[in-house]
Amino acid sequence: MLTDLRQIFPNLASLPYRRTSSPTQQYNCIAWAMNDDTKWWEPDPLGWMYWPNGSARVATLSSVMAMFRNLGYSNCASAALESDYEKIAVYTEGNRFTHVARQLADGKWTSKLGDLDDITHSTLDALAGQAYGKPAHFLRRQITLSAASATIASWQPWPPFLDAYQLSNCARAPRLPSAPSPQPPHPFHRPPHRERARSRCPPSACRAGRDRAAGGCVSSSC
Repeated sequence: MLTDLRQIFPNLASLPYRRTSSPTQQYNCIAWAMNDDTKWWEPDPLGWMYWPNGSARVATLSSVMAMFRNLGYSNCASAALESDYEKIAVYTEGNRFTHVARQLADGKWTSKLGDLDDITHSTLDALAGQAYGKPAHFLRRQITLSAASATIASWQPWPPFLDAYQLSNCARAPRLPSAPSPQPPHPFHRPPHRERARSRCPPSACRAGRDRAAGGCVSSSC
């Protein structure tokens, strides 16, 4: 059963939106904003998740904004459609990064909601509220072949061990309940049971050289 997104984002009850994908943990809002649906972008300090080279692996608003600027984006005044530019809108709650949406050619917006669906929404206010805060920063990048090539060149394949890690019981993010009150999706992949899984898994339960200290347990007992 699909999650009722209107319980997480009440504005969707009155503003038009359309689901454009099935729920997936393959990629998150940052990846989708950068036109990447192949991997999860996260500045985790251990380097297990993808993060562009040259950008600090710190999960802060300033770090995320600096990463976008490293990929050619610059601040702009508004979310208004400009034919020669691709735009993104960064949502914040206080000084905390919560979400980023990408503008489409028709002026609408597309968002990946954590490990839930992609949606197209007519306005940025559709996702504003308690879950994501408000769209606070707008960035743009001129549409050129070189900019597109630079983005593609920055993508890297997953490390071989990470595919197994993603598929393990320890690494699956908990499913959001469909009722009565789903929790807002987090922009970064930090399953809350990961630390508990490390502490109670015996060393003998870990395979392929991944021990508890590396956080790669694949034991079904997790």
